[in-house]
Amino acid sequence: MDTVAEAIGNKQVPQAVFPGTPGYLPPNTPGLVQFQQTVWQGQFPPPDAIERYEVILPGVFDRIVKMAEAQQQAQIVNGQNALSFQRNDIRRAHILAAAVTVAAMVGAVVCAWMKQPYVAAAFLAIPVMSVARALIEASFKRATPAPSPAIVPSPQPQHPPHPSQPQ
Repeated sequence: MDTVAEAIGNKQVPQAVFPGTPGYLPPNTPGLVQFQQTVWQGQFPPPDAIERYEVILPGVFDRIVKMAEAQQQAQIVNGQNALSFQRNDIRRAHILAAAVTVAAMVGAVVCAWMKQPYVAAAFLAIPVMSVARALIEASFKRATPAPSPAIVPSPQPQHPPHPSQPQ
């Protein structure tokens, strides 16, 4: 394969890769190689890049849109799954806390029936202190506002002017 056009199956490609155009180097030419990388924000490239992509590979923008839609759908599903897992974890914690509380109260009643008031008080201290701790933590969360993250704009990249552009 001697040219880029042969490498991609003789499809029409942008003019910058044909012999005789600025920046073209014949195959196997020793020398300096220059690369250019373009980065954009968001899911889609700018319109001029889309046009160039469509010339090289027709239908590529439709594929890009489908990939973006699939990624968005996957994010939605992942968010729903995370909420479901969190809800199940909270439910499990509530069931465990209720079981511990009921067990402690039953133990306190049994100890009181066996004429062991100090042990009964120790059994009752478990649920009472856990409720007190939960109330104290909740009041502290309401009293102290969460710190707001400082919004710092990201630095804009500085690009040197292109050699073909006047300064």
